[in-house]
Amino acid sequence: MMKEGEHLVVSAPGKVILHGEHAVVHGKRALACSLNLRTYLHVTPSTDGMVRMNLPDINIYREWKVEDLTRLFANKTQSEEVSLPPVYPPVDRFNSLCEFCGVDSTTHNTKDLATVAFIHLYTSILSPSQIIGLDFMVSSNLPTSAGLGSSAAFAVALVSSLLKLSNQISDPGTQSFNPWTGDHLEVINSWAFIAEKIIHGNPSGVDNSVSTYGGIVKYQNKALERLSCKHELSVIITNTKVPRSTKHMVSNVADKLKQYPTVINPVLDAVEAISQRCQDELTSTESLDDSVIRDMMSANHALLCVLGVNHPAIEKVCRMTHDHGLTSKLTGAGGGGCVITFLPAETPEEKTQDIISQLTNQGYECWKTLVGGPGVGLHFGEPNTDFIIPTALQSRAKLCHIL
Repeated sequence: MMKEGEHLVVSAPGKVILHGEHAVVHGKRALACSLNLRTYLHVTPSTDGMVRMNLPDINIYREWKVEDLTRLFANKTQSEEVSLPPVYPPVDRFNSLCEFCGVDSTTHNTKDLATVAFIHLYTSILSPSQIIGLDFMVSSNLPTSAGLGSSAAFAVALVSSLLKLSNQISDPGTQSFNPWTGDHLEVINSWAFIAEKIIHGNPSGVDNSVSTYGGIVKYQNKALERLSCKHELSVIITNTKVPRSTKHMVSNVADKLKQYPTVINPVLDAVEAISQRCQDELTSTESLDDSVIRDMMSANHALLCVLGVNHPAIEKVCRMTHDHGLTSKLTGAGGGGCVITFLPAETPEEKTQDIISQLTNQGYECWKTLVGGPGVGLHFGEPNTDFIIPTALQSRAKLCHIL
């Protein structure tokens, strides 16, 4: 475990749906990619024997006494190892966790359920003898409730830190940033999926898988397949800040399919073909053909408009980027939410900053980032320029390796 003066920093990426929105609900493939907007978890020993969870970006701060946490280990011996694969907490365990956190066991509030997930992971992954006072500070580049996998990134980073602290996974390296690999990722992903189930009820597993492994994942008929992504894409992610209901959008498309099957089925087939063509391009060892990425994004957005999931704010972003010679599409459920804009390799930085400035002036949030990068990893020493830890964490002491 940690000693005074030691620090642990882990980060995990968000995710973006590149192609296949809505079609995936009807048996077609979806391509989900890691997004180099990351959630950072900084762990330090507390000086007063308290366990603290601090997520200032979303106004969550909770603290508990170590001795109070120990009663959640009633059925776990000092030497008992963590069982794999992890399982969802039984009803009595879940109810006890909710009572301990002061949360209604029937709540759908994701902030409350994130707290329950934190306590479940803390008291499941660590053994009773490993429970010490720790401060968990979370800072993120990811917006919440925007369909970019912010809760999964939190879960993956938390699980990784706890597994590392309990010596169940080892250091992945001593470089500035070191992604975990191999069997370690399987363990991380299994636990993170349990956290996502606590928070969201019935998730697909896409978000935590992308955040864990990075790169690109194909999801079809409830089956996940990791793909060997050979290319990273430079993109702008624009959050329209328009609230959207995934359930409502999915229901509307299902109604259209039922009413006009001979019209909508070919649309879904076309979306599937687009996903396949883009998959072929991103997994090819040949040089990336930017024109394919542009054409597929443009066609997919048009088909999503046919399905009725567009929104005036989304269309405004697409129009503004088109005026700069760039191609955009909605990502996720639609009806609001986010837009992804592809930046070909030759795009001048001045043009990129100009369009970001214009979009920001319209009240949108924008991030220039990469798609298809690494998954969860450990930071050591001074982070390199590709993985800048947010200011809230940089103000802390220099990172120290956990031996």
